Formats: sequence, C-alpha cells, structure tokens
Amino acid sequence: MAIDQQTGEILGCTDSRMVGKNKTEIGFPEEVEVMSENGEILTINREKQFVVYTSINDTYIAYVEPISLIYRDTFRSYVYFAIGLLLISFAVVATVSYYINRFVIDNIYIVNGMLRRITDGDLDVKVDIHENKEFSELSEHINDMVDSLVSANKKLSNALVQIEEERDRDSLTNLLNRRGLDNAMYRLEERPLELKHCALIMADADGLKEINDKLGHEAGDRYLLAVADIIKKFDTDGAVAARQGGDEFVLFLWGYDSKEALMNKLDILRTYQSGLYTEVAELESREIRFSLGYALDENHLDYQELLKQADSNMYENKTLRKSAR
Repeated sequence: MAIDQQTGEILGCTDSRMVGKNKTEIGFPEEVEVMSENGEILTINREKQFVVYTSINDTYIAYVEPISLIYRDTFRSYVYFAIGLLLISFAVVATVSYYINRFVIDNIYIVNGMLRRITDGDLDVKVDIHENKEFSELSEHINDMVDSLVSANKKLSNALVQIEEERDRDSLTNLLNRRGLDNAMYRLEERPLELKHCALIMADADGLKEINDKLGHEAGDRYLLAVADIIKKFDTDGAVAARQGGDEFVLFLWGYDSKEALMNKLDILRTYQSGLYTEVAELESREIRFSLGYALDENHLDYQELLKQADSNMYENKTLRKSAR
C-alpha cells in the first residue's frame, strides 16, 4: 500500500477496500517514521501483520504480510529438516559401523581383554598393538593410564593412612582418641609375646570443672593441654597414649623386662601429679593436678578388663587426694 506522509491517507493498495482510509484507522502508528525499517509486527485490520516500509518522496510504501502466512510452512520445514538429519545420521552410522567392523573390531577384542585383566587388578599388563597409528597411540595411552593407576594407588594408600591418622587423633591434644586407642590396643593384643611386663594407666585431670566455670572453656583446654604434655613425656616406642574423652587420659606401658623397671616408670609419673603450674589465662596460673590409677597386666587380661581395673583404681586415688587437701 502507498500512504501519504502528510495526511496519512492510503493512496493505493492491493486490497482496494483500504484505499481512501487513514493509516491510523487500520492500525498504523501516528508517526510511521518511528517504525523500524527492518520491519515490525503490528495489528492491521485486527490481525497480526509483519510490516516493512520505505519512503519515496512524500509517500510511504508499505508491504504488509499476515504472520499466519509467514509461518504457515514452518512446521513442515522443520519436519523435512529433521527427516533429512535422521537420514544423514543413519548413513553416517552405517558407514562408520561398516569400517569399524571390518578394520577395528579384532583389535578392540584384544584391547578389551587387556583392560579386563587391568580391572581385575593385574597392573603389570602392557598393551602392545601397533597395526596402525591409532592403536599404537591407544596402547601408549592405556599403558600411561596403568602407570597413573599405580601412582594413584600409592597416593591413595598414603592418603588413607593420613586420614586414618587424623581420624584416630584427638584434635586438641594430638594424642590418640578413643577410637585410636581401641585400634592400637587391639593390634597389641595380637602380639602378646612382645608385651612382657605392662600396665594400663588412667589419669583424670583434677579441677577442670572449676577452671571451666570460672575462666571459661578456653582456659580449660589450656589446662588439659598441660596434662597431655605430661602424658606425652611417657609416649615412647613402648607406650600408647590417648585422651579417652573429656578430662580422662590413658597410658599403656609395655615391653618392660621386669616388673621393677615398670614400677620405676610409674613412680616417675606419680611425681608429676602435683607441684607443676601452667598459665591457663592471662595472669591466671593453676597447679597441674591429676588423679592416677593403673592395672598391671600380670595375668594377660584383655584390654577392656584392664580399663575397668585402672578406672576403679583411679577413682580411689581421686578420693584419697581430695581428702588429703
């Protein structure tokens, strides 16, 4: 259609019914020049239309096409396009399958056999197929992968050892925790001939609750660390030291050739039960005090029975120490 720029009158149109009408009557904007010259979608005569226009002298020449006509064949085109893609895909797959079956399958069977041995744990397998460049490279890659697996296994083993070590350690004192203590003791029970004269000792930090209540748990942690430092003095090759939980510590001494030598070590530990001081807070020091009980493993008692005996003796010692103060 041709539209007068000044009056907006439709001067000519392929639809003769439009001639003589004003552009705004059928849906054109008042100012046609604000429209994009690349085209816009407008409602013309109550129907969505795609409109493009150009300006010639004092006249707009507009081309109007219903949206329904523009997209009429879109679905059909998509269907044809999809069918074409499927046919091409089938042709490609058929061609590739033919060449794979003819030139590759035997070597793949060989490689699969090698990989099956690798997955079964045989990491000494070396793939050596050099019939073509691709299989030669594949052999090298598989061998590199096996070497990486061997290296990764070593790293994993080291990592697991580290994880187990961290899992079995008390985060505050770095002594063994309850789980670490159990594991260490059960391993020692499997070596009874190496234990010789041994003793399981339990120590309980005295006065921890008072420190926690008056000075806070950070001060209490410092107090526990001071007790742990004393226990660590006896954590040698023939010993297992642990914080069983809270304010309780366990020390297992083993491998002594005589009961006298073992008792001398216990006597040394007793000298640390009082008389030492540690700073638990700024300008606040406390005497390091702990109750002590032990059980000698003279009858090859099991670990749990030793714990019960040492715990009972430790509480007797705690009672005596309280009454003596």
